[in-house]
Amino acid sequence: MEGQSIPAGGSVFFARNRSATPGYLQTMGIALRSGRYFTEADGENGMRVAIVNERFAQQFFPKTDPIGKRLKWGRDL
Repeated sequence: MEGQSIPAGGSVFFARNRSATPGYLQTMGIALRSGRYFTEADGENGMRVAIVNERFAQQFFPKTDPIGKRLKWGRDL
């Protein structure tokens, strides 16, 4: 996570990655607590965005709002 140091021993975190098209979360009845749903502007050629679950947010951003935070993912490392 941007602004956070790598844990001792160089440990990395594993998070399951799933892709979703715009409208998927709404169709599944999944409400957002904060932020926005995916749009057609998001994707391979657009801004890279993520929607994280509450557990992820609590673990990695326990005392701050995760909206607008950045993380390195797979090939970004």
